[in-house]
Amino acid sequence: MSKNPGLLSAPVRVFWELGLKSGVSRERAFRTAEELIALKVFYVTIRPADGQSARLAAELIEKSSRFAHITLSVASPDAFPGQGKTVGIKALDIYNFPAGRLQESTTILKNAPAGVALSVTAVPEKGKLDGLLEIIREGLALGIKIFSLANPNLVNIHCSGADKPVPPSPSGGEAVSRFILGKSDREYLKRGLEALFAPHGDEARLLVHDLFLHEALNLPGLGRAEYAGCQAGDAIAFIAADGTVYPCATLPLPLGNINGESLKDIWAGAARRKLRAEIEALPGVCAACGLSARCLGACRGLAFASGGFGLPDPSCGRDEQSGGSVPGEKAS
Repeated sequence: MSKNPGLLSAPVRVFWELGLKSGVSRERAFRTAEELIALKVFYVTIRPADGQSARLAAELIEKSSRFAHITLSVASPDAFPGQGKTVGIKALDIYNFPAGRLQESTTILKNAPAGVALSVTAVPEKGKLDGLLEIIREGLALGIKIFSLANPNLVNIHCSGADKPVPPSPSGGEAVSRFILGKSDREYLKRGLEALFAPHGDEARLLVHDLFLHEALNLPGLGRAEYAGCQAGDAIAFIAADGTVYPCATLPLPLGNINGESLKDIWAGAARRKLRAEIEALPGVCAACGLSARCLGACRGLAFASGGFGLPDPSCGRDEQSGGSVPGEKAS
């Protein structure tokens, strides 16, 4: 847990989806940026939702870059602020582009400030692993050397034609299940990644957010700092395009909204304290598991969206060691 559990301060990382069309005004966005500066939040990722928000992002970057390490995350070509308007960012991430369309990011990459870290982030999904491997192949061909496999954004997951938060599902989280890779999926992904990265040696880096996928891939050079358990609502905060603050993008449980409250008040509020208590209380099945000291319950967002905090992380492969089935993978 962070040293200042009631404060938004270093080392908290704030991920901010900027969307002027979703209910956050320009004035409110600037006040939030000023608050992040005042609270000395160092790591901030800004992801504009569209061209209009990209222009605002450029202004916020100019205002904040002297005080924070800013990553610009771009999910579509029209959400890039443009040449000369991203001076001050420390990193540029191409986020979850569809397979075959990464070439559309070439203009973005050419207009990135000199010296910034370039990366590609993709979300593993069952039935779409060939597309993920194609994205990485395209990225390597473009000269990108840093790649991330991220957990899904369950706050903005596309459901029935509308973006909306995913409520806990007692039926097992149908919206979540497609992101839970079974043993055969993980083995297939590992072989594909090995083939792609082998020619690049130590020049290319792969970061894997999910603990269990990280361990299953076990690729050379795939290092990881000591795992400290789910950091949602502790070292991570996510601000959605409508201003709602969540513990992280994978845990769709709202804590407040910047349109009506300050970030400081939201972070110090009862909702976040209750959330952290629930995250730190291991489910019974996890507490009785001999591996719990290693995973600490792992991703509580995936568990919550699959049915509630009382369930284990559905990515957990603990049953494999005893010859049982992998959670989320149907027996063949």
